[in-house]
Amino acid sequence: MGFRKTVFLKLCEQRLKQAGLGGPRVIQFNAWREGYLKNPLLDLTYCISAAIRTHSTRSLRRHARVAARQIILSVNAAVTSKTWGIVNVRTLFGNNNPWITAQRHILDFQKDLEEVARKHKLVLLIDELDQCEPLYALQVMDQVHHVFEVPNVKVVLAINQHALEQSIQQMYGSDYDAGRYIRRFIHEALQLPNPPTRSIAAFIKKRITASSSTNAAYLEEMWDPYRIFTVAISSPGRNVRDADIAVRIMQDILADLVNQHAGRRENLEHLSLEQFAAFASMLIALRLISPGSYKLLVQQPSSGLQVWHDLQDHLDGWFGYTHTDSEMMNYLWILCAHLIALGGTGATNGVPTVDRSALDATRTRSPFREEEHAELKSEVVKLRTGSVNAGLSAGSIPHMIKLPIRRWSSIIDRGMPLTQG
Repeated sequence: MGFRKTVFLKLCEQRLKQAGLGGPRVIQFNAWREGYLKNPLLDLTYCISAAIRTHSTRSLRRHARVAARQIILSVNAAVTSKTWGIVNVRTLFGNNNPWITAQRHILDFQKDLEEVARKHKLVLLIDELDQCEPLYALQVMDQVHHVFEVPNVKVVLAINQHALEQSIQQMYGSDYDAGRYIRRFIHEALQLPNPPTRSIAAFIKKRITASSSTNAAYLEEMWDPYRIFTVAISSPGRNVRDADIAVRIMQDILADLVNQHAGRRENLEHLSLEQFAAFASMLIALRLISPGSYKLLVQQPSSGLQVWHDLQDHLDGWFGYTHTDSEMMNYLWILCAHLIALGGTGATNGVPTVDRSALDATRTRSPFREEEHAELKSEVVKLRTGSVNAGLSAGSIPHMIKLPIRRWSSIIDRGMPLTQG
């Protein structure tokens, strides 16, 4: 998750600064927010020189500017000197070759950086690479590896590897070994442990209840939405920013619900806002975990069981990683129950229905223990036969289950377009 690495960097900074005058100079670079120039060499150099103002850092800036400009010129020369696909070697490798000039200034840059680090050992903490454009993220890692590798300079890259691998594969294709590519730039890797599942749920609840929306009060005692969001935020490639997006979309859906019922609270209580919120959070979570599964459910509202199978395939490796976390599996169980209750195992006259035998047949594919799978069937039936209106038979689908999925999906898609990862 995204906030683990950011917190880790802040703790690193605090610990290193406790070393006092004899300790290293710690410099943080947020690649997403501070990559103003879109040139990693210049962005990193100006970040360092802003923290350490000496004659050597002024020289650093000068060499970085010249090197960056000459690199651009050398690329332009390589492109413009082509004639019928043949490079004009005389132009490209003449006495005024910008590539040679850039190389000379890079070496001078490294000498200046070494001089700065001799006086102040440097630790450069780089965060948010996985939020950057793929090309810029790769350029940062390349510059750090080839230019900033000098004595007394240590660089810590805090990355969401799954998200960064996806960015790399966007550039080089889905079959490209992005993990191997990343390892080329990293001398030593540290995998941060997952935060306690209950802590993530409490964090998400705090995000919702801290909202200025009038709906926050209704949600304060409701735990299912937080638990469902916890599964989504903890899944591969997700981070704390996704929690904020999910919360905002949830508030938009609930505000729309209030407007539909003319703001009359008694109507909301009659329809069970908690159930609405739980089903809405399931749909938002599905969009975060697997856009393909989300799209299938929206287009085929009676495809609940099929979507659950697709979701299992999407998270196959993740199940193996987290199945020992009983709290997380419980939250996943809640998400699964709401998904199948909403989409059913099939349809009758276009209305989602649940066939218990179909649920039994999924036991071999279920990540849950046998007793949990048995309870799942009861929970699905309970969710589908809630006492909203008097006189419902056991097989009835109450009004609250006939949810406005397409209306909700339009709100979700506005806040999180399907072009987003």
